[in-house]
Amino acid sequence: SSYIELDGCPPYDEVLLTVLGKCTPDIYVRSWVVAKVAVAICETVMEDEPQIFDGVPAVANARGVDAKRTAALQFVQKGGMLHDVGILPFYHIHSIRNRELFQEELELLRLHTCVGWEMLKKRKSTREYADLALGHHAWYNGAKGYPDEYKRRESPCRCVVDLITLASFLTREMDSDGLFYRMDGMFDESIAEAVREEGHRFYPPLTVSLQNMELQKKLREIFRNGVKEACRRLYDGKYGIDE
Repeated sequence: SSYIELDGCPPYDEVLLTVLGKCTPDIYVRSWVVAKVAVAICETVMEDEPQIFDGVPAVANARGVDAKRTAALQFVQKGGMLHDVGILPFYHIHSIRNRELFQEELELLRLHTCVGWEMLKKRKSTREYADLALGHHAWYNGAKGYPDEYKRRESPCRCVVDLITLASFLTREMDSDGLFYRMDGMFDESIAEAVREEGHRFYPPLTVSLQNMELQKKLREIFRNGVKEACRRLYDGKYGIDE
């Protein structure tokens, strides 16, 4: 993309969300659900560990407990919406549904993490979200996942990357066809699988929070109604995030 942010013009984050909504509505819908799941987990984790995201620059610059909480939730929400923008150049591959993807196509799709990082890193309004695009398929312990370019310990946003990784995993596990989430047993199985991967694939404080019954209730509600909410926004032409 050659988009240049200029004074008086829409910032790049707004442009990206509009493009996602108009050109790749299924990616927009899924990103909306990922963002909602991530925010719900963030709220629960911060009740027990209010300083957990203090190392994130957007949170560190806030003053006071309430301001930091608000900053963290806003950062997580927008990060969830932007984490998969790297799929845009590969959407012609991602949208294939009538056959298995060739190995070469799968390898190209994996590049969406690096491409997303490049897209976000170049613009002021999206620069702080770049690591979320790069690292959301990497494992917490670094043993598996991709890309190799993501170095968790070097990222100031690593805890939020971990959060988006978990939210994205749960959303993929629950997803049956891109616009429908299975509730008949799949929710409990997905939670159990995430907890089993604690300390390996996922950051422990996040998986611990999944055992909170109130959080599970919120997540069930998101998977029941998240697609409908996102589709309503698409219909109304509201692609951005409500502050």
